[in-house]
Amino acid sequence: MIEAASKTARIRRYVTICACVLALIHAPLTASGQAAGLPSAPSESPRAAKPLTESLSGSAATDYHAGRILFDDQDYAGAAVKFNRAYEASRDPRLLWNVAACEKNLRHYAVVSRLLERYLSEAYDSMSPEHRAEVNEVLRTVRMLITSLRITTDQPEVAIYVDGTLAGTTPLMAPLAVDLGRRSLRLTKPGFKDQQLTRDVAGGSELSLNIVMEPEETTGRLHVIASEGQSIRVDGTLMGQTQWTGALPPGDHVLRVTGDGMRAYEREVAVVARETRTLYVTLEAEPSGIPTWAWIGAGALLAGGLATGGYFLFRPPQEAEPEHASLGEFEL
Repeated sequence: MIEAASKTARIRRYVTICACVLALIHAPLTASGQAAGLPSAPSESPRAAKPLTESLSGSAATDYHAGRILFDDQDYAGAAVKFNRAYEASRDPRLLWNVAACEKNLRHYAVVSRLLERYLSEAYDSMSPEHRAEVNEVLRTVRMLITSLRITTDQPEVAIYVDGTLAGTTPLMAPLAVDLGRRSLRLTKPGFKDQQLTRDVAGGSELSLNIVMEPEETTGRLHVIASEGQSIRVDGTLMGQTQWTGALPPGDHVLRVTGDGMRAYEREVAVVARETRTLYVTLEAEPSGIPTWAWIGAGALLAGGLATGGYFLFRPPQEAEPEHASLGEFEL
């Protein structure tokens, strides 16, 4: 008997929850303009006792009626905008119930939870105990569709986006409430690389993440390829031989490549942050180590020697050879 009674109580509780959720879904569509399940306010507050269609005026009434039309047309996002505007103009907390109904149909359960908490806070005195209990029951049901997300980072002032919407900035004062399903997270801070995460969230649970923010690359990279054994210098500092790759601050740098018997290569190279520049350097051979003037002198000497030798070879036999033959001096 006790087991049967317990089972019956669970069934009744389930039916109550379903009824509350259905009431939330159809709240703005009741014929009277009163949010479904919201009882008449005590006699001390006649404004609250009237249905919304009668109590609202001016732009609040216009937005409220537009919201009901959009809700009936299943444009829940548009209806939420209109009901919010009506609330801002009138401050009637019953409109929060209507906004919550729109957000529920958009499956924004965390938003529904926040709206119902505000509704309880602002309309508490005008609620009957029965209606208060009904709203709390809906809240308990909705919270089963929400996960409490705790995010810590090694950096302060990191902006956290959930599905493209800013949800908070580190350090978080409280966990984030996120809807069940696949959620996209992005953490961003100037000077650091964005961190992109995707998580499947079950709802009715807690999830903790510790994120390390990586500094954004502020240097550029230079890759120099020379021939075997050739020295590579940047801004006068020897970096290596044959090949070198390294990080440099953005801006102009002096690259110099040298090798034995080769003409040195030197030029300014612009380095751009977060980019790699590759240079292939081929040096030209130096002329032979004998100075140019020596080649000119040797050529003249050779020409003079040939002329003198020819003279002695072909001179007439009767002509006597000088005692002191001289090639003379050459002006170089």
